Amino acid sequence: MSYQRLSNWKLICFSSPAIPIASLGLPLTVFLPQYYEGSMGLSLATVGSVFLLARLWDVITDPMMGVLSDRFPTRWGRRRHWIVLSVPLLLLSGYMIYFPSGEITALYLFGWLFVLYVGWTMLTLSHMSWGAELDMDYHERSRIQGFREGFLVAGTPLITIAAILSVSPEAAKVVQSEQSIQAIGIFFLVLLPIAVALAVSQVGEPFKHDLKVREPSSEGLWKNNYSGY
Repeated sequence: MSYQRLSNWKLICFSSPAIPIASLGLPLTVFLPQYYEGSMGLSLATVGSVFLLARLWDVITDPMMGVLSDRFPTRWGRRRHWIVLSVPLLLLSGYMIYFPSGEITALYLFGWLFVLYVGWTMLTLSHMSWGAELDMDYHERSRIQGFREGFLVAGTPLITIAAILSVSPEAAKVVQSEQSIQAIGIFFLVLLPIAVALAVSQVGEPFKHDLKVREPSSEGLWKNNYSGY
């Protein structure tokens, strides 16, 4: 069977969700914990515990997402529908995290972080798996993942620049200020649906894969010539 090499335009479309992924990843680990501890009035211990507990759910949701994505394909394929389904979860939870309203409690933060991380898992795992399946050629796979990682790296400075340019000079000096956080939130909320729409409409899932496990994983490890055993 012959495979058609993806054009640069299709690779740009496929890779575009990596920018909102990056615009969510950096604030979650660097900016938002300090924002909720400083501006929202939660204690440092509370914020740290909530972010840790919410993140620990990945131990459960990541394997579940892998099984669901691999074993239950649709007419769209195995990956794209999960990416589309992640968008409303990420938009809703992202809005509630970046634009908190009402009484901000540990339960509020944990609940919306949990929804956010579920959507994050659906998007990131499906996007990475989709990229690995777009071509059977080793070098072409490297090209595809290179595009994706390039967009992921580019997304980090882009969100910082967006935050600085969107707020007053005084607020720009403190990236954890309310104005800066909301500017990053707007960047994420606007870009995510556009990027996902581009990706799923312009790039398909051309290959069918045999999901049968040919060897138990432990036996396969011992038989692997490159394992060193």
